[in-house]
This record gives sequence, C-alpha cells and structure tokens, in this order.
Amino acid sequence: MEHVFERPANPSASHVHSMPGLNMDRLRTSSIGLIGLVLIALSPADGYARDQEEPSITPLRTVHATPPRPGPRIWKFTKGYSTVLVLGTVQPLRKGLFIDTRSVEAAISASDVVLSPPGVTIEHDGGFFGGLLLWPSIRKLKFLDGDRTLRDALTGAEYARWNELKHRYNLRDTSIERMRPMYAAWKAHDTALRASEIRTGSHLSKAILQTARRHRKPIVDARFSVPVKAAKQTIQNFHIDPALDRRCFADATSSLQPWLDRVDEIGRAWADGDIEADVLLHAPSSPSRCWVRLTNDAVANTMNLNLDVESRTHWLEALRSTTSRHNIVFTTLPLEDLLHSKGMAAALMEEGYTSDARAIAGDQPFPSYPTSVN
Repeated sequence: MEHVFERPANPSASHVHSMPGLNMDRLRTSSIGLIGLVLIALSPADGYARDQEEPSITPLRTVHATPPRPGPRIWKFTKGYSTVLVLGTVQPLRKGLFIDTRSVEAAISASDVVLSPPGVTIEHDGGFFGGLLLWPSIRKLKFLDGDRTLRDALTGAEYARWNELKHRYNLRDTSIERMRPMYAAWKAHDTALRASEIRTGSHLSKAILQTARRHRKPIVDARFSVPVKAAKQTIQNFHIDPALDRRCFADATSSLQPWLDRVDEIGRAWADGDIEADVLLHAPSSPSRCWVRLTNDAVANTMNLNLDVESRTHWLEALRSTTSRHNIVFTTLPLEDLLHSKGMAAALMEEGYTSDARAIAGDQPFPSYPTSVN
C-alpha cells in the first residue's frame, strides 16, 4: 500500500510529511518557520575578572523565536458522543505550495471513518461519472446551435474580452468559438490554471483518500447520485437561458485574474493554518465554476430535482447514519464556509453541533475516544 506521508530517517529531526498529488516533494522545515537559536559563548567568571576588573557588557540583539506552523486548520464539531473533524479547504492552489500535512494525518488517524464532502455524481447505464459535465451524453450540448459562434452569442464588449483571454492564454482551438459562452469560459479557466501551474481540489481529495486507505479507515461516499434513466428525453429537454449563459461567462472571466493575483498569499496562509490572516478573511471568491451549476441545474430540472436541496439533504443523512455507528468522523468543507459560518458548516450548527477551530500538529495527536457509540 502506498505511503502517503513519508517520514524522515532521523525521527529526532524536525520533519514534515507530504501528501502525494500535491507536488510537495521539496517540502522542508523552512516552509513552516524555524526557531531562531542564539549561541552565547561564556568564559569562566574568574578568568574574565583577572583581565578586567569591571568587565564591559555588550548587549545582545533580541531574537524572537517563531514556533512552527501546525499546518492547515482542522475544525472540531461536537454533538453528544459525535465528533466531526473538518479540514477547511481552498482551491485552486499552486502546485509547488509547501504544506505540513501532519495535522491532516493526525485527524484522519484519530477518526473512525472518512466522509466525502457534499457533491453530485451521475449514474447512467451502470456507470458512474464524477459530475454531470463528464457524462458523455452532455458533450454535444456544449456547443451553440447550428452555425452560431461566440461572436453571435456575445455582445461586442464581451467578445472583445474573449479575444483578450484567447491571446493571453494562447487558446488556438478553433472549436472553442462554437462553444456556449459558459463552456468557452471553462476552457479559458482550465488553460489559465495549467499555465499558472495551479491545481484544483481533486488532487487534495485523492491524497486524503489514499491516507485514509493507508490508515485502514472506511470511506463513505456522501455525494448525491443523479439517476438518469431516460437519457434521450433528458437531452431533448436540456435548456440553459442564454442570459444566464452570458452572465456565467462574465462571472467566470472576471473572477479568474483577481484570484490568480493572490493565489500564493492565500495558499501560504491556508497551509500555515493562519485563519486570522486578512488574505483569508477577505479573500476574493474562488474563480467561478458557474458552468457546473448551470449544467447540473439544467439536467436536474428535466427530472424535477433541486440539486442544492438534494445534495445537502443526502449529505446530512449520510452524516447522521455514519455518526450513529462511529464516534469520530473526518471530512472536508470549503474554508470560506467555515470562516463565515455558511453552507454545510452552518448546516452542522443547525444540526446541533458546536464548533472549535483548532490546529493539531502531527506530534500533538487528538485525544483518544471510544471507537463505537454505546
């Protein structure tokens, strides 16, 4: 079984573990701060007195030691016997970001089970797809009707913005000109992230799952599965309002650069667990991925489903079922939700949980708990 966190040969030395998939092979203790050491050479008192009756005193410069950062912050939600340990996540992140992941491993190791974050999958013809955008039947719907192009679908100002993005990110695929505006924005978004060596949260999710397997922790998929039984009818009824399509294009293209401009500051503060940092408290919204929501809603509407309600309800039901059998559950939620008490973080509070944001380093493990509910 693959080792997700590699330990150094010398256990007494300062050490940092890394999750695969996050490109942190160069991670060193310098990434979390070093404690300054002042070495003072002392001479025997009597010998010094013989040379100088009144020895002069040279004041030493004050050195302030900085303790190592504990890594990304772990939230602890409690309700009766149940404890939910939540890693607050941000995305996207720079590939080379240095992260001390001992706190994450400590939380997973202390847990009885790992619960996936809320999400949506699609079940069709016996197969599962990690989201409606990956459903093969949806691919042909990414393009405009007939011979229409982005020049026809966008206003003059919007198309000028699109031309700017094409040149900035070297988008040469001519088929993009035939895409719906929101899907063209999707292509620009992914191209910009790759060019900036930035990754989305899927790499962190995979690393967490690998760590859970290494610690032999059960994994519960709490995503809501959309059963698409009448694919042809679903495709025929697929509809996205052109105004919403264009608004998505505007939101996605305007929110991308502000995040890229601050991605390093945001990533470092998150990796250090510095949730009081202004860059996290007032961070720009993550680059909009509105095309996902619009696609999900368009498919769900053909089945009279509200995916927001369904995914939230399904996740809470999975949480209740899991905590009825296990005392300690590990999961992840967006850091923005945890910092501002919204989304599923607010749902946990509504469920009767109380929260405590604590950062636990790998050498300060969580206290032990019973492994089952009496």
